[in-house]
Amino acid sequence: MFHFKLQPVLDYRKQIEEQLLSEFADAKRRLNYEKERLELLENKKKALIAQLESMSEGDITIADISLCRSYLERIRDDEKCQHEVVLKLDRELEDKRIKLLDAIKKRKILEVIKEKKTEEYRTNLILNERKELDEFGVSRSGRGKEIEETDNYL
Repeated sequence: MFHFKLQPVLDYRKQIEEQLLSEFADAKRRLNYEKERLELLENKKKALIAQLESMSEGDITIADISLCRSYLERIRDDEKCQHEVVLKLDRELEDKRIKLLDAIKKRKILEVIKEKKTEEYRTNLILNERKELDEFGVSRSGRGKEIEETDNYL
């Protein structure tokens, strides 16, 4: 039975890869969520600008304009902060992607080594079986000659 000496290392690398994959997926979900929030802020800003444009056609007070302008500035500030959050999460996601790819590469290297060692084991097993069969055949044919020689003397 074949036993891969580095199996605990391979198992550990698989475990690390799964953990990094989970972290990557979480980071991706968070990034998508924050992108959606940014998009909502952008849509809010566009709607407020459209509302301001439509208000300019009718009776509008300076207080209304001031209030809308303050609200628009607040949305722009929120949008700027949200954009920074998205950029930060995007960088974190890229870092996690690099770490994940490195972990995958390390695991695959060990799997290739395992496959080669398994193939070597099988090849050696087949060679040993052939040697045993050859020896068995030689010893059997030797016994057959001994029996013939014994029969000839009788």
